[in-house]
Amino acid sequence: MKTISLIEKIRKACISANEEIVELKFGCEVSISPREDMVGVLPNYDLILCEKSKGREDVWITTDHMTVNITGEDIKIIGRSLGIADILLAMEKASSTLSVDTAGYFYELDEGEPLSRYNLKETFENQTDVFKRFIHNILFPNDS
Repeated sequence: MKTISLIEKIRKACISANEEIVELKFGCEVSISPREDMVGVLPNYDLILCEKSKGREDVWITTDHMTVNITGEDIKIIGRSLGIADILLAMEKASSTLSVDTAGYFYELDEGEPLSRYNLKETFENQTDVFKRFIHNILFPNDS
């Protein structure tokens, strides 16, 4: 399985366990529909402000070039990056029996040697391919 589709599959499992990942709020990545006032601007942005007024969401997007106010109809929510808490919540939902220590090492409950390690300084997307496959195998044990 390609790393991108592996990440997407794990991401869906994490979102299923923790829908807060795709809430429209500060730090959430969004993709917006192009408009005339945004010609030449890339499609993905980091959300800097979200305000709700009269049943709709007013959102301010910032780029290197501009700050734009858009409405909810123009937005596709991508969400925030995954952290170790998101991975652990997905593992809990999948009834995993592994444990993890404060350094990010994963263990079988009765085993002494670590099975894999999460780099606590990085998001899930920036973990090694070996670790991503390790988590995939935990969340989807019947996949080949």
